[in-house]
Amino acid sequence: MALPKSPISIQVSPSTYVLIMKLAELSVTTDLVTNDLRIKPGVQTILDRLYTDLITANTTPTTTPTTTLAELQKLQADGLFEAQEINKEAGYEKVMAC
Repeated sequence: MALPKSPISIQVSPSTYVLIMKLAELSVTTDLVTNDLRIKPGVQTILDRLYTDLITANTTPTTTPTTTLAELQKLQADGLFEAQEINKEAGYEKVMAC
């Protein structure tokens, strides 16, 4: 799947938006030295387990996974970085990446 070249907007229901924001609030922190967004260490471990379980659940003994843990981790890291860059351009110091 090709990634868009610029920020995109998606429509979500009000409850889904609140859920996403609450999950971000519980899982993302800001580095006090660099001001970079980071996934909290304990949460990263849970996310890695979740990613692995999702990959495994969609793979049978005769199929090869179409997605890897490394790919999902890179998308997560890229998403945090891109969110920070978008926010800097908009004049904000912090942004929640979901």
